[in-house]
Amino acid sequence: MVLSIIKSSTGITGYEIIQRINRNFKGLWRGSAGTIYPLLNKLAKNDFAKIEETTENNRLKKIYYITEKGVNELSSALKNNFRLSINSLGDFLQTIIKAIPRFEENVSNAFCCFPFHDSPMDEKIDIDDISKMNIERIKSIINRLKISKEKHEKRLERINNNLERYNSLLKKVKEERKLRKRPLEIYDDDYVI
Repeated sequence: MVLSIIKSSTGITGYEIIQRINRNFKGLWRGSAGTIYPLLNKLAKNDFAKIEETTENNRLKKIYYITEKGVNELSSALKNNFRLSINSLGDFLQTIIKAIPRFEENVSNAFCCFPFHDSPMDEKIDIDDISKMNIERIKSIINRLKISKEKHEKRLERINNNLERYNSLLKKVKEERKLRKRPLEIYDDDYVI
């Protein structure tokens, strides 16, 4: 993810990378300096990123760029194991969220748009791939769809209950209005209408 952010920028600081991560994850996970800066140093040590130091307002500033080796590594990671890693992270976060029921309800809409995680409907499944990993991936998609269906069914049930309740209230208010209805006498000089 960090290499992807560096690649999409024409030079970016560690602070800007942290801000972008925090913005993308919308509070579900926060990148910290203690996590990102050591990772950036490791990327530079492995020649996946290069660091350019500049001075701005009498302060040393490090700007990160992706190297050709970094581009190749990013491409390889995206092809081979990125989806598996993100799916594992998504499963882990779902487990944590389910442990806190009120939190789960508040995050359900945000989680369905989890950054860097395709929705099950968008996942491409290779039907020629008969590996155990592909079978587990399909099972995971089915489980996520079942969970999503249950959530929507619960929401739909609440909506239907509220509709029924308010229709009943409307009917009672209209009936009470009819019962309280009184003719209004209008006087016009000599006539009572």
